Amino acid sequence: MKPAQPLLAYGVCTSPYGPCLLATREGILVYLGFLAKGESPEAILSEAKLTGTPARDDAALEPLAKQIFGGQPVAYEAHGTPFQQQVWAELQRIPCGEKRTYAQVAEAIGQPQAVRAVGTAIGKNPLAYLIPCHRVVRTDGSLGGFRWGLEVKRRLLATEQFACAV
Repeated sequence: MKPAQPLLAYGVCTSPYGPCLLATREGILVYLGFLAKGESPEAILSEAKLTGTPARDDAALEPLAKQIFGGQPVAYEAHGTPFQQQVWAELQRIPCGEKRTYAQVAEAIGQPQAVRAVGTAIGKNPLAYLIPCHRVVRTDGSLGGFRWGLEVKRRLLATEQFACAV
């Protein structure tokens, strides 16, 4: 008999940046992203390749969203390749209110030729906001891409400019 998979609880919750999708496994946050109009939470979770038996409960996860966006600490895990983990760890070293370029991130992890690979790893970030991929911009200073749209990226950066300056 096959062992039961752990529950993958997920929900669509409110955030200052629009609807967000949260997923937890055994009480640990494993996914945080924002939803564009018409996006399917189930399709996003499938694409993220999260394991577990999915169970949607928006109301149960709303307090977690309030905790996250209220600046309270939460337990989380980001699953990825060793290279992705290295990139995501570097993103967490970017101070609030500051930005880095993809090239600077590649240089910081000791792989200056891996700029495109860094961009790909950033695009696979399963914990937007907590692993601040929005703080990475193009060398020319333009915003570049953002999985959840440039308007969300602008709002995240603007909020940090204000909050971190206080």
